[in-house]
Amino acid sequence: KKSNQYIDITKVVIEKSFSNFADSSYEFSINLTVEDILNEELNEFLFRKIDEYKVSNKLVIELVESEKITTYDPVYEFINKIKKKGCKVAIDDFGSGYSNFEYLVKIDADYVKIDGSIVKRILDDENSVEIIKSILNFCRKMDIKVVAEFISDEKLQAKVIELGISYSQG
Repeated sequence: KKSNQYIDITKVVIEKSFSNFADSSYEFSINLTVEDILNEELNEFLFRKIDEYKVSNKLVIELVESEKITTYDPVYEFINKIKKKGCKVAIDDFGSGYSNFEYLVKIDADYVKIDGSIVKRILDDENSVEIIKSILNFCRKMDIKVVAEFISDEKLQAKVIELGISYSQG
């Protein structure tokens, strides 16, 4: 970002990702920050490439949390537009920072990725287990798929499965 190459690098990531998955049946995701979403040039590029590569039915936009959000309205507008295209939305690192349940409802997320800082403690911290149970309960009622981040070994994976989390990453 300091060298003013961030937008160009993000465009390369979008182009290469879309190119690689265009002829694939796999769902894939790219991470975007609120700053990315609010950048008109990048926003136009993203939608143009979605149409060009015809990847909307397999693209998941992962929203990376940002402290710089002053108004959520442009974010909600972007989400509505991306979902109308047929793309899905994931909330990355949920449970850290400013993420909350109201945000989930307004975003109409398809996936919630529970932050690794919570997940990695579930083997020895009952409070972390309770936090995850609350997130799971809410997400089930809202028909949102849940992903546990930071799975580092078989014991942690077994606990994630025991809790009823369908997807894991790590």
